[in-house]
Amino acid sequence: MFYRYGLLWPGKQGARIKSLRGTGVASTGKNNGSLAKVKTIDIRVEVDIDDEDSEILEKVKKIVDKGCLITRGISPSITVTHTIVRI
Repeated sequence: MFYRYGLLWPGKQGARIKSLRGTGVASTGKNNGSLAKVKTIDIRVEVDIDDEDSEILEKVKKIVDKGCLITRGISPSITVTHTIVRI
């Protein structure tokens, strides 16, 4: 089964994703008042796509590097790292 990622791209309708696996790990610590809080979130995404769609994946990586609404909103207090790997 193939999935389509609906990224707008001139001349393309999206990348054919053969498989997609994501993992996330959060680490906690204490704030100034000794209350537990999330300090970091590490996200890893592994995606299997055809060579013809590799340019779309690179575009997606650039978008993620700039940050989305959620990651920009939490970044002042939580460090979010991400890795996107083509497998």
